[in-house]
Amino acid sequence: SPPTHLELIAKNYKMTKQTKAKKTPRAKSLLAKIQAVQQEVKTIIKLGYNDYHKYKYAFEKDYIAEIKPLLGKYGLLITSDVKEYRTEPIKDGSFMGYVFVNFTITDLASGKSLTVGFPGQGEDKGDKSLPKALTMATKYFLAKTFLVETGDDNESNKEKSKKEAKPDPAVAFEQAKKMISTTK
Repeated sequence: SPPTHLELIAKNYKMTKQTKAKKTPRAKSLLAKIQAVQQEVKTIIKLGYNDYHKYKYAFEKDYIAEIKPLLGKYGLLITSDVKEYRTEPIKDGSFMGYVFVNFTITDLASGKSLTVGFPGQGEDKGDKSLPKALTMATKYFLAKTFLVETGDDNESNKEKSKKEAKPDPAVAFEQAKKMISTTK
């Protein structure tokens, strides 16, 4: 029978690995590779701000930009499979979208994999509630699986964040530079 998609990716990974002069770090098992990514991942700075609900957030693209190179370094592949999705009308003509997504981390060298499920929800007045829910599930999967810090503690900063106004972009940039320099 023809090779599966994952088998082709693993074969390509093995050929690419053999042709590279720089060697991939020697984490042996799937869990050891996940742990290695956890050790190397840097803090993600919350650069987004929700004006309506008055909170800061990290963009999905920032999680991906930080984690994707580490997945390549350790020969890991992430795939997703939406298991459940639905929308429900809520207040003022808005809809709440709900998803449950299984994320599978595959070790391309061994073919072993680990699947974990994450829920997500997102509100929108148009047709974006399900994509927002999928983004939430993806961000939380990446954040919790790879223990990504965001530079603050939501629980201890709850009262403080209620009093904060929208951050000045210049101040936020300086804070981000300071946080990045302390994580190196």
